[in-house]
Amino acid sequence: MRYEAPMKIAAAVERKILAGPQCEKCGGSTRIVRIEPHKRLKRRHVWTLECLGCGAAQAANMPAPRSTH
Repeated sequence: MRYEAPMKIAAAVERKILAGPQCEKCGGSTRIVRIEPHKRLKRRHVWTLECLGCGAAQAANMPAPRSTH
């Protein structure tokens, strides 16, 4: 009989928080809320960021990745 360790439920449910640049308003840490292709520029993306401290939203114009995988 083989013993298998129980799966940690918290690790499976826990969401990953992607960190962004510092908040322009208070200098706190930000998290990436959404990444969308730029409407006019072909190789750019628009990142929507939210400050973890003050809750301010901001947008950052970032280069698109060279390859997806």
